[in-house]
Amino acid sequence: MAEVCMKDTGCCQGAGGSMHIYDKQHRFQGGWALVAEQLPYSAGAAKSILLDSELGLIERDLEDGNIIKVDASQESSTKEDTDRIAVVFVGDGGSHNGRLPVLLNACSKLNLPLLIVIIDNGRAIITFTEDVAASTMQFTLGDHYGVPGLLVDGLHAEDVAKAGRAVASYIRSGKGAAMMQIHTYRFMGHSPADPEHERGRKEEKTWARKHYDPVIAFEAKYTACDMFTPEELKAAKKDVQETVKHAMNFADTSPEPKAGLAKELEYPTPPDTDYNKIAPPSFAETVNERTISSEQRRTFILTSTHFERKQRMG
Repeated sequence: MAEVCMKDTGCCQGAGGSMHIYDKQHRFQGGWALVAEQLPYSAGAAKSILLDSELGLIERDLEDGNIIKVDASQESSTKEDTDRIAVVFVGDGGSHNGRLPVLLNACSKLNLPLLIVIIDNGRAIITFTEDVAASTMQFTLGDHYGVPGLLVDGLHAEDVAKAGRAVASYIRSGKGAAMMQIHTYRFMGHSPADPEHERGRKEEKTWARKHYDPVIAFEAKYTACDMFTPEELKAAKKDVQETVKHAMNFADTSPEPKAGLAKELEYPTPPDTDYNKIAPPSFAETVNERTISSEQRRTFILTSTHFERKQRMG
């Protein structure tokens, strides 16, 4: 919440704001301003998981929130280290963008461990999807590429959880990517410039809040079957409200970003950094031996020497 409010205590020090929020520690790789911009990026995120596996690397979290790669042969790895997948979210409007079939082709060709989640609320900003789309069954788009998909009713939280577990297990088994399209309802406008009463939908939204709110449906179902009592539900809601209140207060009382922050964040290192002088990680030689033959390495050294000689001559 501090980052959404552009405060110094946010996960991007306030530089990301609500549209470009990024949390490396929790592996949340960005909010995206351009429609469907995240789709090709997700292919790279999934490919990086495959590369780590091929190179024999696993990730480790540091106390300062950073993540480093380490040699798996020198560490005791767990199941969580080796069954990672990437997940990308896109709206039904964005799913009609040409980036999706390109992504599906890459998923099929490279066997990417990627879950594509389409949040289908029937509207692309202020456009009713069926007004502009010949088909809204986006979960079937992967059929041509051998990428399976599921259609789920977002009203029922347990169905979404079961479907998510099923597709994640499929991907983790090494079979490649999968899609999950979730039908839901948009109660609020797309942005502050798109008010809740858009297009005279007041009566429709009154109906939806009564009959198509997944929170209300969840509460009704599980209190009816005595999964929890009304008192337990009330206590849980109070805990949630306290958590939200704490997050809002923290954001409100946090300082603004310091002057000069944008300049500091322009590059990951100072502008005059000579990357040739940065020491490689301790496992670099071991990984090179796994992936590059001695002949390839010898050729690389000879080529590098040749270019250095040419540079000196120039």
